[in-house]
Amino acid sequence: MLNLQNNVASQNKRFLNFLLDSGLIYLLIIFSPNFIFDFLILIPPAYYLLFEGLFHKTPAKFFTKTIVKKSDGKNLGFKDIFIRTLSRFIPFEAFTFLGNKNPIGWHDRISKTLVVSTTE
Repeated sequence: MLNLQNNVASQNKRFLNFLLDSGLIYLLIIFSPNFIFDFLILIPPAYYLLFEGLFHKTPAKFFTKTIVKKSDGKNLGFKDIFIRTLSRFIPFEAFTFLGNKNPIGWHDRISKTLVVSTTE
């Protein structure tokens, strides 16, 4: 089991995750057949639900070697992922992890999860 407190992902990794995942989501939106509907309703939440549901990480987290865990170190359940995903859509939430020693955003706090570095 990971020592979560010592392995919380750095602010740089969190920001890189945000940029890479946002870029991938925008590419999916651009190439979707119904641009407006998919942008507002389908693609962003589906992206996070799918990847964090199956792998507990998004494509960006594969790249930065980070993973999402519950604050107690256990794996996420669907409820945790669902709450985490919904919390991402609070206005300006994406910037709430910036400026802290341990960058933990609202979507982490609300869902009681952490993004931690791995060696995998």
